[in-house]
Amino acid sequence: MTRYFTQKLSIDEIADKLVSSLKRKEDFQDWFCDNYDLETMPSDLKEYPLKDVCCTYLTCDIQQFSSRVEKDLSKVAFGSENVYADPKNYGGGSDALLGFQTTSTGLSYLGVLAGNDSDTDLFLILYHDGAEVRAYIPKDGNTWNTDINASYGFSEYDHPNYTLPSGISAYDPRMNELSAASDVANIKKRQIKKDELGRPIIDWVAINNDIERHILYKPSK
Repeated sequence: MTRYFTQKLSIDEIADKLVSSLKRKEDFQDWFCDNYDLETMPSDLKEYPLKDVCCTYLTCDIQQFSSRVEKDLSKVAFGSENVYADPKNYGGGSDALLGFQTTSTGLSYLGVLAGNDSDTDLFLILYHDGAEVRAYIPKDGNTWNTDINASYGFSEYDHPNYTLPSGISAYDPRMNELSAASDVANIKKRQIKKDELGRPIIDWVAINNDIERHILYKPSK
């Protein structure tokens, strides 16, 4: 389904939008003061570029935005034990889309990887559509099982957004086997490449193309 954004924001502007949209601003202020060893939150943050702050703080709790973001993220079941957006902390290559990025169509966003220890990280973005913060989980090139709407290796079968096989309950003893078989079949069907350890590899070019194809610029009148 096609989405639209109505403003072409700079990296600094999207960072400001994300911070301004936090539901628990007092938590951010506490974290900021602790992280920078300050007594109180400074009124002028020019010494602390928000784009750098965001890469650290916003990934401490990905579920801290509006119910709209929660709904966007609910389309795929995935874990959030490990959430990070700082490109410096990622060893997956220079072409990764972590951190703040701007597409050729003018969409600025924060790229994030999320997953549990037991499953494969998937990639998502946080952006502003001109009215509110949204989240989007690309399909093309991303490492999640498109047949059961869950990240590869995801084992929380009672998750409300996990698509169970027909006639199977979340507590069926066969779930581990069925889930693993589904992952193998989905990876093969989608022709997802694997690394030397057999783990699915994200295709960053395909992900970028997916974002540009599904989130289009439509200036407000």
